[in-house]
Amino acid sequence: MKKKSEGELNQGRVWFRKTDDGVLMGLTSLGIEETGSIERLELPVDGDEFTAKETLGAAEGTHGRVEIPAPFDCVVVEVNTGLQQDSSTLEDDPLEEGWIAKVQVLGEDGEEEDSDEDDEDSDDEEEEDDFEDDES
Repeated sequence: MKKKSEGELNQGRVWFRKTDDGVLMGLTSLGIEETGSIERLELPVDGDEFTAKETLGAAEGTHGRVEIPAPFDCVVVEVNTGLQQDSSTLEDDPLEEGWIAKVQVLGEDGEEEDSDEDDEDSDDEEEEDDFEDDES
């Protein structure tokens, strides 16, 4: 299956992008537009694990609700909790400061995959650098 390091989910409403220490996720401009003025955010908790396509969070606003699906099997390693106090960051800068969660890819054995770790199985390094191409 083809893999990639960034993309969109939920019909272009959610973005994900690989960084040096995980994968950031957030709402796209389309997601913000369809939600309207943010009234409530449902954020995951550090350590929560999700399977691909499982809902890990949501944004509710004056125009509706947008769910945030996991792009792959993952564990949450950081949440942008500042958005709970000030959701305007999400609306003003959704692709940078308005990120919602940072996740790590879970391997087939349920363990975090860490491409920065030096291990003897470096044959899999190329596969760990990108993510499954899933446009759902």
